[in-house]
Amino acid sequence: MKKISVAIVFAILFSMLAVFSVSAVKPEWTYDCAKLVIPVSIDAKADGADWDDAVALVVNNDSEVFKKYGFWQNGGADPIPSSILSVTYKVKWDESFLYIREERFDTAFSIVPDAGPWPWEHSGTLFFLYYDKDGEALANGEGETATWDYCYEPFWSGSILSGRGPGKAQFAAENDEADWADFSAGWKTAASSNGDMYIFEAAIPWATMTKMSQFPAPSEGLELRFSPIISAFQTKTTESFGDNWNQLDFYVDTTSPDNPAGYGNMKLTGAIYTPPAAPEPDPEPAAPDLPAAAPEEPAAPAPTDPVTPAAPVTGDLALVFFAAMLSAGAFAARRFGKAK
Repeated sequence: MKKISVAIVFAILFSMLAVFSVSAVKPEWTYDCAKLVIPVSIDAKADGADWDDAVALVVNNDSEVFKKYGFWQNGGADPIPSSILSVTYKVKWDESFLYIREERFDTAFSIVPDAGPWPWEHSGTLFFLYYDKDGEALANGEGETATWDYCYEPFWSGSILSGRGPGKAQFAAENDEADWADFSAGWKTAASSNGDMYIFEAAIPWATMTKMSQFPAPSEGLELRFSPIISAFQTKTTESFGDNWNQLDFYVDTTSPDNPAGYGNMKLTGAIYTPPAAPEPDPEPAAPDLPAAAPEEPAAPAPTDPVTPAAPVTGDLALVFFAAMLSAGAFAARRFGKAK
């Protein structure tokens, strides 16, 4: 029996590990980001009727996807139940913008006014986006970190906005004029709140993401890695980074949560919404029945000339009289003869 060389053994093991590594980081779950049909008014209104053409993604402690692929990365707090924190996202796209709507039910929403742009110091959302330009997310194995050169990470907490581009450790904010101007160029945002409901909407230009993080032009079938990371507090707090801080990492590689290679998948799809058909026009109203015409008066008989009896002819009348007399005489003679 021939001996297998050490080189061959290592080659076999390497190929097996390569296959395992690819499958280990390939996302098993995909969010379908539908193409826009209904134009968006970035106004953070509660009805959100202009988002009916997007897929709803509910993120909370009861989410089956979260239970399998996410975890609470916290500073000592327990997982936050859905009765306290539950967030719904709707995301869609067109050739100009990526549109994001967040509806956040949060009974312990907290903003620390003096904390600055750091996401972990507020109740807010980091919306991680990553383009696997060179296939590095699949080439790197479990526990290894893919390059951050193609990451784009907007953050919001109410009206507080910040973000981090590729190769940046610090979050740029509105007071970092140069970085923020590049990072947020062309953004459209709106925020509102009502009780424990907080709504945020944004339209982020593809051109900005292309300039900052080399994202390609949007097209149907394009895939990005993404993960909404929700920074939260168990209770209302005015102190930064206390034991009440918590963070829901929705879809990450739980062995290496800061590795963008372990994020979920977002795929740009065609439209999933068909506008309702225009209502049929109302039929023309039927013409009202006209009243029956009055019967016509009978036509007056045409006048006729009176008939003048013809005048008897004298000769004829005499003959008639003479014949009558003869008859009367003959009748009388017969009566007389019988009398004898």
